[in-house]
Amino acid sequence: MPDPVRLPSPGQEDAIHPFFAPARANATALDMVSGIATLDESDDVLRKLRAVYFGLATELDDHIGRVIDFLKDSGQYDNTLLIVTADHGEMLGDRHSWGKNTVYDPAYHTPLIIRAPAGQQGLEVDAQTESIDLAPTILEWIGQTVPDSMNGASLLPFLSGHAPQSWRHFSFSELDFANPLSPSRWQKELGTGVDDSCLSILRDDRFTLVEFAADLAPLLFDHQGNGEMENVADQPEYAQTLARLTREMLRHRMRHMDKLLSNWMITKDGPRHP
Repeated sequence: MPDPVRLPSPGQEDAIHPFFAPARANATALDMVSGIATLDESDDVLRKLRAVYFGLATELDDHIGRVIDFLKDSGQYDNTLLIVTADHGEMLGDRHSWGKNTVYDPAYHTPLIIRAPAGQQGLEVDAQTESIDLAPTILEWIGQTVPDSMNGASLLPFLSGHAPQSWRHFSFSELDFANPLSPSRWQKELGTGVDDSCLSILRDDRFTLVEFAADLAPLLFDHQGNGEMENVADQPEYAQTLARLTREMLRHRMRHMDKLLSNWMITKDGPRHP
């Protein structure tokens, strides 16, 4: 197994931003296993834990194969939409971190494999997709209307080999690190409350911007530079990029605010919807 991607020491990771010390302490390698009281976090042990995780992924692949075999044997394979994805990633020791509650790619970059019976097979799509695209994709595939409350977009055009004329050029993710009943480690160490213990992540083809609801400095990663190994948010040469991406994030939030009532008009013929 390859070694985790990380800076030389946990202290160097924590020094990048105040968010990371409580994030690392919130989930440790010991938290990822059960039945043992202590765990030596040596490189050899970390490689074994990573191997176990990938072994579980292999087990999942096997069971997906069982489902596909059943669909074929029962004659349903050619009229079934298959989607393989995940709700989150896993740090697996990268950046001296475990679990999912962080801002790095391994925690929120998830797999997405789709097979539509009428779609082209073997296509690789290099586009920014989000988990919220799955429900509109399924609804369109079964011929149902996608409600306004869903902010995602159907991926069916990609499956036919034709990218939509207008498609997002960034992905947007959110993380809430509060505990409404008992203050989380972040709330205790950062002095944040229930309402501002959250962050947003905007990632385009080159940059990742992380903005916090609390009064915390942003993070900016340049994937054409040192990527997530270096926060460049306070470097003067990135000031315009930081401002541009911050406005992009604000506009995204404004475009997708709750429009349950604002998209309706009261007319002489009653409520009308576009």
